[in-house]
Amino acid sequence: MNIAKKWILATVLAGYQQIVAHPEVFRPKLGMKELHFFHARVFRELTQRDIERYHRLFPRPRGAITGEWTPGYMADVWTPSLLKRAAPDVRVLAILRDPIERYRSAATHNLQFPRTGELHRDAYAMGLYHNQLRRLVHVFGRERILVLQFERCRDDSLAELRRTYAFLGIDDGFVPPNAERLVNPAWRAKVELPTDIVDVLRIGYSEDARELARDFPEIDLELWTTLAAR
Repeated sequence: MNIAKKWILATVLAGYQQIVAHPEVFRPKLGMKELHFFHARVFRELTQRDIERYHRLFPRPRGAITGEWTPGYMADVWTPSLLKRAAPDVRVLAILRDPIERYRSAATHNLQFPRTGELHRDAYAMGLYHNQLRRLVHVFGRERILVLQFERCRDDSLAELRRTYAFLGIDDGFVPPNAERLVNPAWRAKVELPTDIVDVLRIGYSEDARELARDFPEIDLELWTTLAAR
């Protein structure tokens, strides 16, 4: 079986519609952004049969690229190496947002679950981006990872979309009809966090964010206004 030359992985679902609108990108067979294929593989070995099954999820015309967007793959300790085995020519998109705003979104979602303590701890850990990206670089190499910032995509969506197309090796002059659509608009009001919790989160995220900006200068910490607030 031929292995796809380029796949798509991301931590946030922003921009999916703009990417799949490109004529050189083929929407996955199941029509789903998130496959969560590797999450359960922590419990058993990834076999050749598993890899072949994963490939069958991505049929595409000759010359087209395809892939999936599953939140959590970047945070999983085990997924990058498993993905490298399944698709060694992968191209990775990692899109990061203000970690406190990301935590607020997760907390809003987690309110519907009774085990909020465990879920909130997971939500906090997912905003510690630096080690997650270092793990990706170790597995795939820096040249195979495009780091995008949610706020840049929101404020200058067309420029960031062209940057993404170029990274994927497809025509970056293409302008999709929905290029200026609001990226990942909120569909419900987010929970307001108590001030003391925001202060604790700011302390917890600040060092990680500084290390992130040092190693990945495409991240502009001034755009993460919640993290920078005093």
